[in-house]
Amino acid sequence: MKNIAKKIVIYSMVGIMQCGLGATISEASASHNDGQQGQARYEDRQQSQSSYESYQREQWRKEDARHKQELQRRHQESDRDWHNRQRNENDRYSREIQSRHQEIDREYHDRQRYENDRHERELQRRHQESDRDWHERQRYENDRHEREMQRYHNEGGRDHQRYESEQRDQTVHVLEAAAILYLLFDR
Repeated sequence: MKNIAKKIVIYSMVGIMQCGLGATISEASASHNDGQQGQARYEDRQQSQSSYESYQREQWRKEDARHKQELQRRHQESDRDWHNRQRNENDRYSREIQSRHQEIDREYHDRQRYENDRHERELQRRHQESDRDWHERQRYENDRHEREMQRYHNEGGRDHQRYESEQRDQTVHVLEAAAILYLLFDR
């Protein structure tokens, strides 16, 4: 009887240890924590994206201020030199705006491609995932993907509107410079 009691106690302890070890492993598994970790990664990316956008806005502001400063007439500068410098500056500024617009388009398409690839990976069924969990994760991912794509579309539209506005402003600067040249040299 003593042997049987010892064996029962030993096997019970081994079973309890295995249950504890199994619970620890299942808690640490990627499939169990994926929603929480994925949300944290998503929020980190949102934060870094907003800081990058504020950096870009600051760069645009500095370039606009530099451009306006460069267009002003310098002390003891002849009219011809001033107008040549204005024309050169307007050409340079136009090229800068076009390159920024191309960069914005490239970033927009890269972000869309990254998001679509990520979305495809998330929709695939994971190993040992129940049907209910898989469908719930698909529904969540589809909603998240739709919101993200709408945000990308809205941001891309704002950037394009800013570009068109800057192009109009630049056209006005060029027309003003042409009118000044016409008035100066027509006499």
